[in-house]
Formats: sequence, structure tokens, C-alpha cells
Amino acid sequence: MLDLIATQALVERAQADAQKEVSRYKARIDNAPTLARDELGKEYLPQIEGLQADITTITQERDQAHARIEKLGVAVSLGIPLKNAATFAELLQGSNPDEYEAHAEHLLELFRKAGR
Repeated sequence: MLDLIATQALVERAQADAQKEVSRYKARIDNAPTLARDELGKEYLPQIEGLQADITTITQERDQAHARIEKLGVAVSLGIPLKNAATFAELLQGSNPDEYEAHAEHLLELFRKAGR
């Protein structure tokens, strides 16, 4: 779980750094004299687009890490032993903690029935 938290912190830091770099490039373009703006835009546009793609990727990775943390929290809160919690959390489907919990309860009920 600490790895997931550390990963989320790294992703958020990288996202902030990339966003700052995009802002710097945009500021340079916006502050350029009118006659040079088109030329600067052509020069920096690929870099800006690349950084925006990086931000998108980093945001997706952050969201995935956050979902893994939420799923793990649901597994632990329902009493899944720590040694099995990560594996159980990977089974959970949904898009928010309430849906993860509902699916977890459904799985637990299925496992209980299968164990009879």
C-alpha cells in the first residue's frame, strides 16, 4: 500500500512539473512580440503538445493508482486478510468506493456460497 501511495505522490509531482513547464512555454509565447508570435508558436508547439500528452498520461496513471488505493481500502475494511487484500482488490469493479464496496460484498457472497 505504501508503494501505491509513493507512486501516487510521484505521479502528482511529475504532473505538477509538467504543468509548470507547459505554463512556462505558454507564457513565452504569449509574451512574444506580435510579429514573432507565429514563429515562436511553430517552434514551441510540438513541445507544448508533448507536455500536454505527458500530463494526460500522468493524470491517467494517478487516477489508476488512486483507484487501486481505494479498492485496497475497501478490501481491508471488509476484513480481507492483508496477505490477500491486494489480490482481492484487483478483482473489484466499479468507478468509485461505493461501487467497489458493492462489488466486494457481491464477491464475498459468491465465495461464501461456493464454500458451502
